[in-house]
Amino acid sequence: MAIETKDREIEGHKYMVTQFPARIGLGLKTRLSKLVIPVLIPLIGSEGKGVTLSNITETDIDPSLISKAVEIIISQLDSVEIVDLVMKLMNGVRRDGVEITAEVFDTEFAGEYITLYKVLFFVIQTNNFFGKGGIGQLVSQAKNLTESTPSKE
Repeated sequence: MAIETKDREIEGHKYMVTQFPARIGLGLKTRLSKLVIPVLIPLIGSEGKGVTLSNITETDIDPSLISKAVEIIISQLDSVEIVDLVMKLMNGVRRDGVEITAEVFDTEFAGEYITLYKVLFFVIQTNNFFGKGGIGQLVSQAKNLTESTPSKE
């Protein structure tokens, strides 16, 4: 299977994302996997509002949910690790035809963190980091797990 490039309009801009080569993608998937499960819990609540992780980049999401997810990630990584992971995920992403270098990143996403998170979700989806069902499949699994876990009373 060849490396694919996909594009999507997010917040009025056209983003192009090219899948990572297998070895790079595998390393990024491993780092992301360590973060994803704890982050899924606040996002599960957004499913009832019509938000799924397959449409998250096209949907207005309650900023408090994204803030909660980011809080969880931040509690697990220091700022250097977060910036490093985000910049690796953004490698090769283009916005309106312009590659997002560190300088472009700093300028275009200043104060636009919700947009940044939507683009990062698009990168994760494009790379199928969590299978063809994507993170949405993990959300469903986590939801089933939380519903079937007996409470400790």
